[in-house]
Amino acid sequence: MSLPTFAQLLATLPPLVLTNAPAYHGHSAYNDSVAPELLAEHMHRVMLYFGRLVVAHGLDAVADKLARDTVAGSVPPTEQTRAAGQVKRLLIQAVWHHDFGKVNSAYQVHIQNPQQPAFLAVKHGYGSQHAIISTYLFVVRELAAILVQEPETTQEALAAVLLALAYPVERHHNSRLGGNLAQGNTSLESPAQVLQAYLPLFGSIVAAEDHAFIHDLIGSGHDQTLNHLRQPQQPAFALYALVRLTFSLLTASDFYGTAHYYRGWDDAHPYDDFGLITDELREKIIHHARTLQPYNRQVTEHLANWLAEDPTQAAWQVPNADNLNRLRSRMAAEVVTNVRQHAHERLFYLHAPTGGGKTNLSMLAAAELLAANPELTKIYYVFPFTTLITQTAQALRETLGLTGDEVVQLHSRAAYQENEADAEQDARYGREHRSELDNLFVNFPVCLLTHVRFVDILKTSRKEANYLLHRLANSVVILDELQSYDPRHWDKLAWLFEEYARAFNIRFVLMSATLPRLSDLKIGTESYVRVPFQELLPEARQRFFLNPNFGQRVRFDFGLETQLTTPDRKDEEAREAYLTALARYVRDRSEVWATEHNGQVRTVIEFIFKKTATEFQRLISDRDLLPGYTLLVLSGTILEARRRAIIHFLKNQPATCPKVLLITTQVVEAGVDIDMDLGFKDRSLLDSEEQLAGRVNRNATKTGSVLYLFRLDSAKLLYGHDKRYGVQESRAFRNEAAEILASKNFDKLYGEVMRGIDTWNTKVGGVNLGTYQEHCRRLNFPAVDNELKLIDQENGTVFVPCEIGLYPDIWVDGNWRQPSSGDFSSVEAWDYFASRNRLLTPAQEAFLRGKYIVPIKGLISGQQVLELFENLIKKPGKSRDAKQESRKNLKQLQGILAMFTCSLFAQSKDMQRIKTSIHAREVFGLWVLDPHDWREVYDPESGIRSDKLAVDEFTVIL
Repeated sequence: MSLPTFAQLLATLPPLVLTNAPAYHGHSAYNDSVAPELLAEHMHRVMLYFGRLVVAHGLDAVADKLARDTVAGSVPPTEQTRAAGQVKRLLIQAVWHHDFGKVNSAYQVHIQNPQQPAFLAVKHGYGSQHAIISTYLFVVRELAAILVQEPETTQEALAAVLLALAYPVERHHNSRLGGNLAQGNTSLESPAQVLQAYLPLFGSIVAAEDHAFIHDLIGSGHDQTLNHLRQPQQPAFALYALVRLTFSLLTASDFYGTAHYYRGWDDAHPYDDFGLITDELREKIIHHARTLQPYNRQVTEHLANWLAEDPTQAAWQVPNADNLNRLRSRMAAEVVTNVRQHAHERLFYLHAPTGGGKTNLSMLAAAELLAANPELTKIYYVFPFTTLITQTAQALRETLGLTGDEVVQLHSRAAYQENEADAEQDARYGREHRSELDNLFVNFPVCLLTHVRFVDILKTSRKEANYLLHRLANSVVILDELQSYDPRHWDKLAWLFEEYARAFNIRFVLMSATLPRLSDLKIGTESYVRVPFQELLPEARQRFFLNPNFGQRVRFDFGLETQLTTPDRKDEEAREAYLTALARYVRDRSEVWATEHNGQVRTVIEFIFKKTATEFQRLISDRDLLPGYTLLVLSGTILEARRRAIIHFLKNQPATCPKVLLITTQVVEAGVDIDMDLGFKDRSLLDSEEQLAGRVNRNATKTGSVLYLFRLDSAKLLYGHDKRYGVQESRAFRNEAAEILASKNFDKLYGEVMRGIDTWNTKVGGVNLGTYQEHCRRLNFPAVDNELKLIDQENGTVFVPCEIGLYPDIWVDGNWRQPSSGDFSSVEAWDYFASRNRLLTPAQEAFLRGKYIVPIKGLISGQQVLELFENLIKKPGKSRDAKQESRKNLKQLQGILAMFTCSLFAQSKDMQRIKTSIHAREVFGLWVLDPHDWREVYDPESGIRSDKLAVDEFTVIL
């Protein structure tokens, strides 16, 4: 039997009964020309937006699933459907009651309501707060109804749900669901007797004996009642997700309802552009994915022909560009076919080799999922690095034909997005107000964001991140490079992916060239029903990875591990000798390649630590060990403008620079679209070795490319806690590295890691997946949030007050400088460069001009940007509108600030030295280098100067 829909339940919501209702205001007037918003008006607007949100995002099925699972083990089977319907009704009532407490006379005085004699005066210790009073009224009114209307068989379960859903009401003006309901919620225990005086205002009459029982339940009986739904046999996810979904819908509906009044919107035209994939956009995405690019059109028009081709046939084993394209097309045909055949599944693996067009394959998969499942209305692309986000956003525009108001990037360097809506929309809602809502709630059909931010939505207790939870329902999530993060979280992620896929109707596509199969992990007890994964490229390793066009792009050479003796990290003389010998080997191998390739060579060398990369660069420069080579440095402290200049240089290598050495750290492994000839790498994780190999002979157009592996710094300092490192460095496994890299059999490594995870999860009393699931079951929101952190180390942010141009610098006549149209072969070439490489968006440039910050000789002053940042924080304005405008300006400034910043681990030596340096000061969380002599400790071409920071004269002894 189906549950009542939200629309049906809202239709039965009784009118507000409130004595002297016209006297109570919900919000004070925002100017002298408008009337204050009545409390009743606000409540009805909130419910209006609640109704629109649940319909727009298809949340009936989500709530039905969570409600049924919540009561399944706690009420008799014959009562479960009706009880689940009551759970949905309680969710609505939580939203309906959330502002009942605004009848608090102190609140009415606080918002300057002059009708004071009309208010009921109740003495309590909450001042002008209203949320706790709303919570009391919600709990007491609904508990009284449960006691009267429900049979004893369902009373306790529904009372427990009620107490859990009361928590979002209590916390809806707090920054997070910060409490631990596992320890009970005693916030209502002491004021219960006082707050009951508000009940008659709402026409509520509760019998004396019921009052006593209810007050006892609210207080000492709170935890005992909640335990009814927190027994080990109860699902760990359902109630936890239901509470957070309620919090998301309540706060979002409240925000929309409040914005409706303060923006002066017409009640006849409530806001309704929630950034969904409409039927028209769906058809556009599907059509463009299949036809916009010639190679996709050729595949979709001749699908059967491509499927008939055997990718292991001998003719396709010959390395050449034609075979590479044939393999890509064969994989594309297979992905399209498998999605069509399994479109009802929720979880997919896309295991594709580097150079196989993985991003294109994922777009085809997303389009086919949209075609087969009309209820899917959002696409999320999730990446480990912001560089991948930027690159993929461009690919989405080119392959799917998406416009600026159809795709948004969520990361620190992204611009504040403004929808390109029509004039009618702008006139009705105001362009700035629409942009604010759209950015806050990410009202865009396609969204690109980082792993950290996406996983935060899955488990956060923070209100602003939790706003987005309801938007995840009925979406496609393409998640790239899962192996980028520590395996100690893989089991938790596997469980959450399965639960969200099942309850929120999400299609997850996990893709990587080194893909850990989370389904191999044991999740829960034997009775736990798994959500199966579907392979989009079955047996990909044997059929595609080992094909010479992919598998022999790069040969791994381990000779340097024995040829060079690893020095003690504290023996500076031995380290210098090692680096000198390494530099000569790099030179010799590079010269051999250059001799065979018309004097040209592009070599990359990666170190584990930036300090070593800097030592190597300085040694080569000081001793001129690589004469005739252009040296480039790419590390985590290189600013975005310089990073993009290096990538453009490598993609458009000047004839005057035939030999290039790129010195880098692990920032180059993923997300940097470069194609090198040779590589050298300090050994760390096997996945990392494979990732760097993906930057060498990336397009599989060369023969003889090699990645030379050596051992200098101890990877244990960085990866000692990583289970993969422990396995690969074990005596039994240490000699397997060459075979795994050559055969691409990472399952051999991951299998051993996962067996270790499974063993740990069986231990009684250990902190493991069972512990995490228990935190969810017991509604311990802080623990759920804190025990799943993809990045444990805190970062410090350094601001460099330099000048940046409107474009990345280019190399002209032996110098780096800003480009102009005259540097390009044609107007079309210049337009192409300018459109793809502008560092700031037109909206960001317009924002700066509006603040009187304009380029001087094509350069924007970082110092002026910093001063604007300081002023916006120090002088936010006094009025509500001024403060709101200041907050919006700060959000717009965020992406601009990021152009001048780099991050360091907070506990690193460099960061600690910067904090005590005479060349830096703290400005609202940023460590700002001195505007006059920042070059003393920072080099635009190599980043933070660790050697200078280490000199005593540059630090202050505290």
